[in-house]
Amino acid sequence: MESSVPRSFIDDLVSYFDQKQEVQAAYFAFLYSSVSQTHDLFLGVEHAGELEGIKKMSLFIKQVYLPQAPMFFASSEEDAELFATVREQGLQFFSRQEGRGIEQELLKGLFDQQRDRAELVGTVRNHGVYALVHKAPLEQKQLVVQSFSKDGEEFTPLFTSPDMLPLGGIGAPPAGMVLARLVWSKHLAGAAPRPVVLNPDTAFEARFEL
Repeated sequence: MESSVPRSFIDDLVSYFDQKQEVQAAYFAFLYSSVSQTHDLFLGVEHAGELEGIKKMSLFIKQVYLPQAPMFFASSEEDAELFATVREQGLQFFSRQEGRGIEQELLKGLFDQQRDRAELVGTVRNHGVYALVHKAPLEQKQLVVQSFSKDGEEFTPLFTSPDMLPLGGIGAPPAGMVLARLVWSKHLAGAAPRPVVLNPDTAFEARFEL
């Protein structure tokens, strides 16, 4: 029985990368252009060979789903310096070594603002995310996740990876806290619902209740 969930840009891109053994990793980043004074979308691909084929198919898939949105391609072989910038400032959504389900669901919503958040919320709930937790209780095997207040609204920040902290302006965890990987449905199963912000103050931010 076929799924009723429509295919997306990310679905087809990841499916293509899965089939291409030359592709090892892929990232999206929004890099600022001093010429256009805008943040341009870049797809960075780490690969070994097949440059023209991978570039052509990636841009073709983009054109099918996002024909009006410009996207630039950065290759680890064609321009290593540009690719390194995309990797450092971007979000990794494909890896040959490990799953990136949360990042993929996050990007699906980013590229399709009308998409239902339920899939993202479910994926975040049941897969590993990073949170700022208090160090002292953790040493006693107690998990206390830190929340913050901004503009009068309280929220719990979560991160898809440690790399998202510096992208959001956090150089290191605040004093007395550590960054810990947790599975919400396992470690906070009985917690009351709360507002969370995934990757706060980055281009890859998402807000929902968990």
